[in-house]
Amino acid sequence: MEGTSARLLRALDWNVNGLGRHIVAARIASAFGPWVSLTWPGFTGVLQAMAPGRFAAAINQPTIRKRTGISAIDWLLSKRDVWRSHHVQPIHLLRRVFEEAPDFAAARRLLEATPICTPAIYTLAGVRASEVCIIERRETAARVLLKSACTANEWQTAEWYPGHHSAFENARRLAAMQIAPGSLDLTWLHWPILNKETRLALAADAAQGCLIAQGYEAKGPATRPLELILSR
Repeated sequence: MEGTSARLLRALDWNVNGLGRHIVAARIASAFGPWVSLTWPGFTGVLQAMAPGRFAAAINQPTIRKRTGISAIDWLLSKRDVWRSHHVQPIHLLRRVFEEAPDFAAARRLLEATPICTPAIYTLAGVRASEVCIIERRETAARVLLKSACTANEWQTAEWYPGHHSAFENARRLAAMQIAPGSLDLTWLHWPILNKETRLALAADAAQGCLIAQGYEAKGPATRPLELILSR
């Protein structure tokens, strides 16, 4: 946050080569005005986006549950749960939110209450400085963090934290995010937030309709910075 508006600062880590080079800013029309998704051709969900005059949001993936203690087996068991579920994918829920929610409050209600097929962590930033929250989600349960406006890839909800695999440099990444400046730029992007798996960095201010984004690959920046200003 800076001044009277809320801002979303987002680093996407995904160990897939080429994502940073090929990311696009897709402008999408909706009943509540246009919004922009940082995405890839053929990707139907939303991982991070901004709707001018409404909100910006992103998804983080929490670490999987420890069932056997062997990460490969636990990963397969988590995928089995997804295949058996009749609930919506978290990425498709976030797309629905950008298409259907007129404001921060409506977006928060949808992200809290809609059943999903696998755990997720949502970061939601509205247009006022007070409109910021982290929504930690299990399939049919939600915990909303209002005091902490930062997240990485482990639960901050105390009763959910035990029994999960550890995430890469989670504590250090979270600490770095908590002291990051709220300016609308990418000066906050440094180790350990920036690492060899970082594929996108994004800063967005929905109140101003502004965003700045840049794609990354393992060796560093893969695109020039993109700056957009959109009206509602």
